Amino acid sequence: MELIALAYENQGNSIKDQLYLYLSHLPESERLQQVLTLLDTVGELDECVTELIWELWDYLKAHQLWQYQYLTLDALQDAIGYEKSLKVILERHQICTVQKQHEA
Repeated sequence: MELIALAYENQGNSIKDQLYLYLSHLPESERLQQVLTLLDTVGELDECVTELIWELWDYLKAHQLWQYQYLTLDALQDAIGYEKSLKVILERHQICTVQKQHEA
């Protein structure tokens, strides 16, 4: 199953409904493997998206891009709900990076 299709081409259905529909058409013996494959793929995509967000935020700060629309970085953070969204993602990325360094 294409994850992009599951996430974006919902045609009015929830992701849950699409997933159930997709899995219900598979033989029961194949469902576990498909679910495990999807979980693995989603984990890899999550790691990639988290790194992308980290790098974008780093670029924004390094080039002080907020100055074109906001007086301060704090003002931008308030405007985008940084504390409730990006901060959690950035912290998760830091934790994953440290864990990878310890594993290496």
